Amino acid sequence: MAERGRFITLEGGEGVGKSTNLARVVGWLEARGFEVVQTREPGGTPRAEDHPPPAARPR
Repeated sequence: MAERGRFITLEGGEGVGKSTNLARVVGWLEARGFEVVQTREPGGTPRAEDHPPPAARPR
């Protein structure tokens, strides 16, 4: 049976180092032979970046 993956999240306010820490975690895991898939909010496409979710839009 194949081993199941893990879902790891890095949360925090703006400017606290999420991207920096993500790069470190990814490097650490890949150096040990793990396959890593990175995702981010709101979706990572230019269209998604231009259209924030309804809760984030000013009223």
